[in-house]
Amino acid sequence: EETAESRLTYAAFISYSHADNREEGRKWADWLHHELETYEVPADLIGKSNRAGKPIPAQIYPVFQDEKELSASSNLSSALTTALDASACLIYLSSPQSARSVYVSQELRHFKQTGKSDRMIALLLAGEPEYGKESTEQQCFPEVLRFRVDASGAIDTNVSEEPIAADARIPGTQEQGFTTPEAYRRQLQQDRKLS
Repeated sequence: EETAESRLTYAAFISYSHADNREEGRKWADWLHHELETYEVPADLIGKSNRAGKPIPAQIYPVFQDEKELSASSNLSSALTTALDASACLIYLSSPQSARSVYVSQELRHFKQTGKSDRMIALLLAGEPEYGKESTEQQCFPEVLRFRVDASGAIDTNVSEEPIAADARIPGTQEQGFTTPEAYRRQLQQDRKLS
C-alpha cells in the first residue's frame, strides 16, 4: 500500500527569496542545492536507522530549487504545491527579503499545513530572528515560521514554534556571509580598514 513517505520525490525543498540568489559569491540557493546533491554521506552511516527509524540514504538527492526545476511557462502555483507535497523536508533561506516574500510565506504555510512543521530547517543568511509578536526591518523569520499553523492554514500566534537553524551570517553581525572563500577574500580586500 502506498504511503505518504513512499510518494516523496525530493529529499528537500529550498524556500528562498530570489534576491538572495543573485550576487556572485552569495548565490545561496544555488550553493546549497549543489552542496546537498553532491554531499557524500559517510559510508558507515548509509543504511543505518536515523532518529525517525528510517534508513539513512546514500545521497541527499534530488533537492528541489524552483529556478532549476521549473520552466518559465509552467503553472508555478500547482508545480510548487506538488513539489512541497513531494518533499521530505523544507530548508528556508532566512533573510529580511525572504521574510517579507508572499511566495516564501505561502510555501512555508503549505508545508506546515501538511503536518511537516517538524521537518523545517532555517539557514540564517542575514537579519535577525525575532520571536516577539512585533517585528523590525531586520526580522528574518516570518510570522508563519515563528508560530503554529493549523490544517486550515491559520496562524496561531499564541503557540510559538522555533525551527532548527544554522547561521551563515558574518560572526557578530546581521550581514550575509559568503558561499566561496574567493568572494570573502574579495570583500576583505575591498575593506579599507584591513591591511
